[in-house]
Amino acid sequence: MTYKLREYQARDIERIRAEYRAGARSVLHVAPTGAGKTVVFSHITNNAYNKGKSVLILTHRHNLLQQTSEKLTENGLRHGIIAAGYSSIRYRIQVASVQTLVRRLDNWEYFDLIINDECHHLGAKSWQKIRNHFCKENTKTKFYGCTATPIRLDNYGLGNDFETMVVGADYNYLINKGFLSKPRYYVPNHINLDDIKKSMGDYNKKQLRDRFESDRYIIGNAIEFYSKLAEYKPCMVFCINIKEAEKTALQFRNAGYKAIAIHSKMDYGEVKKAIMDLRDGKVHIIVSCDMVGEGTDIPRVECIIQLRPTLSLSLNHQQHGRGLRSYPGKEFSIHIDQVGNCEKHGLIHWPIKWKLTKDKFEPKIAAVKTCPFCFAAYPAYMKKCPQCGRIKPVKNRENNIERRQGELKKIDYIELNKKTKEAKSLHELHTIAKETGYKPGWAYHIWKQKQTRKETA
Repeated sequence: MTYKLREYQARDIERIRAEYRAGARSVLHVAPTGAGKTVVFSHITNNAYNKGKSVLILTHRHNLLQQTSEKLTENGLRHGIIAAGYSSIRYRIQVASVQTLVRRLDNWEYFDLIINDECHHLGAKSWQKIRNHFCKENTKTKFYGCTATPIRLDNYGLGNDFETMVVGADYNYLINKGFLSKPRYYVPNHINLDDIKKSMGDYNKKQLRDRFESDRYIIGNAIEFYSKLAEYKPCMVFCINIKEAEKTALQFRNAGYKAIAIHSKMDYGEVKKAIMDLRDGKVHIIVSCDMVGEGTDIPRVECIIQLRPTLSLSLNHQQHGRGLRSYPGKEFSIHIDQVGNCEKHGLIHWPIKWKLTKDKFEPKIAAVKTCPFCFAAYPAYMKKCPQCGRIKPVKNRENNIERRQGELKKIDYIELNKKTKEAKSLHELHTIAKETGYKPGWAYHIWKQKQTRKETA
């Protein structure tokens, strides 16, 4: 093999083996994004192969299939690929696309070990059909699953699919040991999504698209904060759909950055080239629509921008995890949450006590506070912002007095309303906000209201 196991990876592998020796048939392995789960299951695959066993590795996306195949090849493991466009070669190791294998199950009768990569997708009918097929054919088949979040996308646990669970090192351990970078969160914008309907456990994509099309300033706000916090640093932006991804990439290019959108309508070669260009510094920003979440390893990424709200803890962790890889000279990663996901799911490095359950699992999430000065997000119990060191001002509602940076300022709301009505540009509103002590988000909100009135007049 071309790699050396880290101490915590070797420890996890031994614990997984112990579960099988104790009689378990299916074992779930939980490890953070960036902990090297592919390395772990490659090592398990190699050991099984050396013992004369057959191994099936299941992936749910073409790009993950390609990446898994490349990793196995790097480690000298010959394998076949079960996917559209590939010849069927009967090696004892097979990497399969779920979408293809589910149509070719009659061609395959038995595997000693079936590995489910990113197994939080196991709730899908195609995964279940594959599992039931091999369970019926031979009761000796063992199952191994790995994920950073042991819950399905609808937040139900994986207790129906696995008998036991091995939880590896958490984010804080990996950060403290230097294996992952420390994340810094910023929440510069707040949007209300209470009226958005739910579809398959997450927000309805069409309604989200309509909301974002009507709110013109979310992307502009993202560009502004990228320029302030991470200008020209390798960045990944996550969007709702292809149209929004293309539009966002265009606006970043118009702002002077090299940005490219990647999505499912592009072939794997185009996506891979875009990722390589980001790694090589030829592109500043990749804007993704469901393409570079799970399994994508780009250590140079220093900034994550979320423009896609989600109710899924798994999806939220996968997106933020793209920025956590360590890289020489990378002191920390910057996470700009434009859509309030961290208020629902907490910060990615906060510890979660996972449970292997068949029911819906909603982990306890510590409350998040946003600094009104620098917009950094941090635990609500902290008295001052860990980034800028300032304390949130205390407001005296009775006297309309706002306390900020040790100064008292009485706000004349009649004069404020007059200035607001007379303001003819976003810049003028920013000036009013600064004079009054309001956050920049107030200016965006007022400007948006003005534009809406013009359009409906």
